[in-house]
Amino acid sequence: MKKKNSIIGWAMVFAVLAFLLLILDFLALHDIKQDYVSPNVLSDFNINLSTLLPEWTATKAEWIAVQISLFVKASLLVVIIIGLVKAVKSMKV
Repeated sequence: MKKKNSIIGWAMVFAVLAFLLLILDFLALHDIKQDYVSPNVLSDFNINLSTLLPEWTATKAEWIAVQISLFVKASLLVVIIIGLVKAVKSMKV
């Protein structure tokens, strides 16, 4: 019984962490929406200003945060699913 509660507790902690990462994704993507200008975006409009733009307009840090968050959330959700499956199986015994 104690092991089942522990698994459910860890699943809850990981779910909260995944939720916080979801909020981080929203903030990063909102910032990208406000600031993103890259050579690819400019070339779509046949504009060649990419050498005149400051480096921060590419929002590299925000894109990295979104990519890391995706990997971490996917990993956490796999752990949550495995943990909850184990908890459900132990309830049936």
